[in-house]
Amino acid sequence: MSLNLDPVEVVIPESHYVFIQTTGDFMTNAPKAWQDLNSNLGLLSKVSFQDFMSLYKVIPERVYRAGVTVTEKPENLPDTFSYCLFEGGKYLKFTLVGSYAQLCDACDKALEKMRTLNYQTRDGYFIENYVSDPKTTNETDLITEIMIPIA
Repeated sequence: MSLNLDPVEVVIPESHYVFIQTTGDFMTNAPKAWQDLNSNLGLLSKVSFQDFMSLYKVIPERVYRAGVTVTEKPENLPDTFSYCLFEGGKYLKFTLVGSYAQLCDACDKALEKMRTLNYQTRDGYFIENYVSDPKTTNETDLITEIMIPIA
């Protein structure tokens, strides 16, 4: 695993976000949410995709959203999907180069490093921004930005 442990503070702007949400165990639900999202993207024929990213919270319950940012609020969204105007905010960004299978360990290491740097989390969604396309990028070369909401 290649995880950059020299994080950068970033401000994520608010954005339109279309997603499939699950609750419960991430290891079980996240792959299914992504499978459902990818198999139903064709239903979003009039939507321009920007970034593929997951939003998740652990407290008070495990909420996982697999989704895409879009250029504008979609009209007539199929029942399969949900929409929100994601508020964005201030984040501490770590970058992982490697397999998605390493994300759990990478997130744990990023949180540990964040604590040693004396950052405080805020109530907000954690973000995994998938920079690379897994259809055209070798698994070992995938780039994922792990962003932790900070005060």
